[in-house]
Amino acid sequence: MLSSCGKWFINKYDKKGNRKGLWKHYWDEEKHIQRKGHYKHGEEIRTWKYYDLNGDLVKKEKYNKNRDTILIKNYYPEGKTESIGKACLVIENDSTLHFYWTGIWKFYNRDGSLNHTELYDRGRKVKSQQ
Repeated sequence: MLSSCGKWFINKYDKKGNRKGLWKHYWDEEKHIQRKGHYKHGEEIRTWKYYDLNGDLVKKEKYNKNRDTILIKNYYPEGKTESIGKACLVIENDSTLHFYWTGIWKFYNRDGSLNHTELYDRGRKVKSQQ
């Protein structure tokens, strides 16, 4: 009985009209989840999971408490890690929020072995190493 009540706590807004709590975004009319995670004052927090139309997990984003760094994992369809690295959220001088890959990213083969690494600075690839 409690599980049926849980739907009432999904996709809600706070008093200021900002998204809050658990949200599920769909590819279509609530049949195929595109992504799900939590909002606080209209901003993504904690861990967000992204899915393809088949329902397979394709990506996870884990926000740090300050929301300035995000740990990102991309997955192959069979569930193994495809790549892992960090991104940053930066508010520029014109108040625009920018998303950049940053630091070392690791890319894996389907068997789980490391394929190569790439170094990023503000979204630009600086170096690639086998």
